[in-house]
Amino acid sequence: MTMHSLNRFLVAIGFLVFASILLIACSKDNDAEDIFLKWQKLIDENNFAEAALLGTPRCKDWLKTMEKMNSITDPEFATTEVVYVKYDSIGCQILNDTSCICRFRIKDELGIIEDSIYLFKTGRKWLVDIPISEQPTQEDTEDFLDELNETVTDTSYL
Repeated sequence: MTMHSLNRFLVAIGFLVFASILLIACSKDNDAEDIFLKWQKLIDENNFAEAALLGTPRCKDWLKTMEKMNSITDPEFATTEVVYVKYDSIGCQILNDTSCICRFRIKDELGIIEDSIYLFKTGRKWLVDIPISEQPTQEDTEDFLDELNETVTDTSYL
């Protein structure tokens, strides 16, 4: 092997190593988005226990409330059909070593919803977080139950 061939070989190896490192680094940025999408899929499927494994303690509290609210829905109105959230767009931005924000847009029959959700990294794992300001209060839960009760007992639509 000539010196020129050896140099070309080393440059090719260096390029492959650099490309591999770049690919791994870029795929790491998508981990937060992947976790968020897995979490949302589990929520859509009402699999709150599995979703809790992908959440912070605050998220777990929110999931308990959602599960409770979901469990009291009148069986007459319950459906076994799973409706998955379909994102029009989604993009996650790493804010620092331990936090990320995922901004998303959903378009459905009710219109366009633009929102965001935070993820925090603990160790090497991203976890979905629900800030306390976005969690339903006891009053919100009671209002929901009152509305649900009124809907179930209202026969005027029959």
